[in-house]
Amino acid sequence: MSVAITIIIPTNKPQKYLFECLDSIINQTIDNNLLEILVVVNGCSLDDYVRICEERLNNRSYKNLRAIYEKQSGVSRARNIGLNHALGDYIAFVDDDDLLSENYLEGLYENVNATQIAVANVLCFDSDIRDYYSDYLGRSFIRLKHKSYSILTHRSFLSICCAKLIPTLVIGDTRFNESIHMSEDSLFMASISYKIKSIGFTDEKCVYNRRVTNNSLSRGKKDTRYLCKQRLILIINYIKIWIKHPFDINLLFICSRITAAGLHLIRKT
Repeated sequence: MSVAITIIIPTNKPQKYLFECLDSIINQTIDNNLLEILVVVNGCSLDDYVRICEERLNNRSYKNLRAIYEKQSGVSRARNIGLNHALGDYIAFVDDDDLLSENYLEGLYENVNATQIAVANVLCFDSDIRDYYSDYLGRSFIRLKHKSYSILTHRSFLSICCAKLIPTLVIGDTRFNESIHMSEDSLFMASISYKIKSIGFTDEKCVYNRRVTNNSLSRGKKDTRYLCKQRLILIINYIKIWIKHPFDINLLFICSRITAAGLHLIRKT
């Protein structure tokens, strides 16, 4: 049976959250034979740590799982390594501290095709998954799931790479920009936006549960100078995307991304 979905999980010095995340994947209602799980452990230079990680993965007997070790740290680099090794027709990015509802992958798989991404509902939690709340993605899901696709109206779903299933053909040879360490998801999704012709929505009970922690790969604290520099680089790269595909990428969509990055920059100065 060929691989339908490759799940890419970047992790840096994984703690118990990673194995909770993997358990939520193994317990999916979809046929596990359709899945390939790539755990990209990045920033690990200690042989003992790698050995311990291997032992924990092997002891749990995760099916169709491959662990890839990369000494250089970085979530974008880890995701790119995962993409380079992926065999699936569709890609699901999952952060190592997040959890999936049991029907998550099945719901996405039923609503995706070669030019259509599928998105799931998003709920956030701190320590107890039963104490959840909606962020802007969850609210957008409820508000927009029955509306016809428009890249401007549905642009919130292109702000992160998680909580969705993306056709490998749509991604093509596009990769994450490894020089950017904030909003890299948004830049990546903008780069492939012109290949996305529509969005399929799952049932509301099909949920990507985002764990809100200070140690999350995408939510670390940085100093003001660093943040400003990153925002400027981000804006420049949005402009480059439009210059590369001026007749394919929606200019107003790119302008909305530049405006958002600019507003963040102003707030930090």
